[in-house]
Amino acid sequence: MPRSGRRTLSSVRNAASKDLIGEFAPADVRATVGWLKAHDFIIVHSDTARGTFGSCWWFVQGDTQVHVTVDRSQWFLDVMPGRGGRLIQYDLLVAAQRGQDYRDSFPQTGKDRPVGRPSQLPAGVSWHSTLPEVLAWLNSEAYDASAVERAQDQRYVQMWPDSPKARRLLRNWGERRPQ
Repeated sequence: MPRSGRRTLSSVRNAASKDLIGEFAPADVRATVGWLKAHDFIIVHSDTARGTFGSCWWFVQGDTQVHVTVDRSQWFLDVMPGRGGRLIQYDLLVAAQRGQDYRDSFPQTGKDRPVGRPSQLPAGVSWHSTLPEVLAWLNSEAYDASAVERAQDQRYVQMWPDSPKARRLLRNWGERRPQ
């Protein structure tokens, strides 16, 4: 709370965010939010009115945005690179940054996924351990937007292999996965 004793919108926003994240977020999400704050990302928007049924936080540092969302108790991460553009789902960034086919990064996506819902997506990926490297890649000359598009197409084929779009993509790739 500010020294004047009055609560500002910013102090209310940070208190509500801290309470919801602190009480309900998995440990890795809490650690990631701590890392973001320690590295000068600030919360510029949060909507916590719906609790764990649907809330979001927008962290910004310069032109880079990191969005944390909880929807029906499942936590998601999206990132917008510093060069602008669009929000990119974190699983796509992880696969693209690793230079791997989507299937190699996330073999249990689509029809092969296990029963139940993980509390944090992508399943099996620590945001806290991977986000610093992904952000560095996104804001470097090595960033390759076409690798993200390729990961998105590969995920589509993996999730809906019998769809017309998947068949078209496979045909365009010559029935093989692009590298």
